[in-house]
Amino acid sequence: MLRTSLASAVLAVTTCVGLLAAPAHAQSPATHQHSFSGAEQWAHVFDDPKRDAWQMPHEVIQALALKPDAVIADIGAGTGYFAVRFANMVPQGRVYGVDIEPDMVKYLAERAKREKRDNVVAIAGAPDDPKLPEKADLILMVDVFHHIDDRARYFRKLRASLKPGGRIAVIDFRQDSPEGPPKAARIAPERVIAELKDAGYSLAKQHRFLPKQYFLVFQPEAAVPTQPGGTGPGMMMHGMGDAAFADDMQLVHAMLFDNQKIRRSVVNLPDGIRTVTESEDEAVARAIKAHVASMEKRLYEGRVFNLFSPTLPVLFDNKDKIKTVVEMTGKGSIVTQTSGDAVVVAALQAHAVEVSELARDGMAAMMRNMRANMMGSAAPR
Repeated sequence: MLRTSLASAVLAVTTCVGLLAAPAHAQSPATHQHSFSGAEQWAHVFDDPKRDAWQMPHEVIQALALKPDAVIADIGAGTGYFAVRFANMVPQGRVYGVDIEPDMVKYLAERAKREKRDNVVAIAGAPDDPKLPEKADLILMVDVFHHIDDRARYFRKLRASLKPGGRIAVIDFRQDSPEGPPKAARIAPERVIAELKDAGYSLAKQHRFLPKQYFLVFQPEAAVPTQPGGTGPGMMMHGMGDAAFADDMQLVHAMLFDNQKIRRSVVNLPDGIRTVTESEDEAVARAIKAHVASMEKRLYEGRVFNLFSPTLPVLFDNKDKIKTVVEMTGKGSIVTQTSGDAVVVAALQAHAVEVSELARDGMAAMMRNMRANMMGSAAPR
């Protein structure tokens, strides 16, 4: 049943309304009890001007920084809330509005014709295939992700629909939003990141300006070249063959996504560092403690886990010269690391700066490190 507020109505049946006919595991059964025929009536809900205040379509489109000739696919386009707005921003491009509800497809086609938006094409998609006629620069999914059944297969297949450098943008309701589908049907952003990681994508950017939703942008992961035995340029990530790598990556992504909830301080000691990393958020505090415990074990065992850091190779190569003391607190951890080797002390202190930058800037800091690595900045030895 639709709720009485506009925001909840839009959430329950917004642009994602026709994406899938079969129930998705993460979806509330009530959502699938709706019939989405009668697009004229639904348009009063989907396209109500009041939605703009929290959906912020202009800001969303600006954040995606599209070229005028971009090809865009709006999967789950409904009556065209986003599709027609994209059309204005890509006058030399094309916008495919995809839906599997025939009445929605018909409505969007007629709307594009009526509003003389020649670069909007309505597409009748299938539950497991958007049936795009060409590769896209951007695929947008607004309030759609939790409707998709067999997401791993869907997104692996969707890679073939992206141009080189193409992106997928996922916008969906946060767990703490007062409006939206039942909380049991919502999918946390950390899970979205992890699932797309498993499907072969990496988080390229996250935007935080939407008041009710998270906004994540992904790109397909390129093959990562490595140098035999090397830890300098060409070895952007290390540890992927490790059985625990995925779990550690999920912890890192969770902390990068919620970096604004992390409080961190560093004291340089004559022979090392002392760091305090904590959060008032219980979930973030748990992630901090789990990550610290995992990294302490990895260092002790020499199992490298490195995401674009120039200092971690030095620390792992000299693990036997490092003394680590970890104190878990109610809100995170206190870590003291010392060494009698001046080179190792310098690496410990430089790595503490790297981690502080990640805590401060989140994914933006990780992307800076990745770009520096790709440009050939060698890890110190």
